[in-house]
Amino acid sequence: MNRVAWSFPLLLVGVGCVERVPGELVPAISPLTGLPVDLCSEAAAAPVPLQLTNVGDDEVTIDSVAFVEAPAQPAGLASFDEPNIDTTTLLADEVAFVQFTYRSPGGVAQQAILRVTSNAEANPVLDIPAFTDDFTPEQKALANCDD
Repeated sequence: MNRVAWSFPLLLVGVGCVERVPGELVPAISPLTGLPVDLCSEAAAAPVPLQLTNVGDDEVTIDSVAFVEAPAQPAGLASFDEPNIDTTTLLADEVAFVQFTYRSPGGVAQQAILRVTSNAEANPVLDIPAFTDDFTPEQKALANCDD
């Protein structure tokens, strides 16, 4: 009896699950330090832009963006104006821009926390410290504000 040997190439395909990355907002910069001030004016500084990126796969909806008191300087909150945001719904890899203005009365450093709340699975409450620079009396004198 003759036997016929059959040979079938075995093709193994790597089948696996792609791991889902939960939605998460990540700021381009954190903390926000050294925010510039105009020593000769009590007016608000030019708007500061901050980029927030959804680095996850899931859609993220931003519920609120607001400044809250920094524990080290609760009075600094008054120096930061209400922030604006250009969009509140971000798909994967999409970006939202937050803009805000602030004051640094008399060149004295101010600080507050920019709080972003969202439905992100990772870090639904994102706190971003914001600090203005502090200026010495010598630096203030060099600004020649009386001229």
